[in-house]
Amino acid sequence: MQITVEVSEELGQKLQQFQDRLQEIVECGLQELLSENSGNFLDEKQIIALLASQPTPEQILGIRPSPEFQTGASHFLK
Repeated sequence: MQITVEVSEELGQKLQQFQDRLQEIVECGLQELLSENSGNFLDEKQIIALLASQPTPEQILGIRPSPEFQTGASHFLK
């Protein structure tokens, strides 16, 4: 699928150096937005606080790493 997006001159200049990775950039950004809206815990302090509150098994299974952690881990594993 092809999608055309109009961006500012400044953003366009920044994106030019990443032309071969634009799909990856959009996927990461979308994943981050979806994570923000799903109520995932964003850092270890929040996870520790949840664990200290004696959560239900469902709450524990719902813990997800932040998008930043996921991105860093995926780049590290490549």
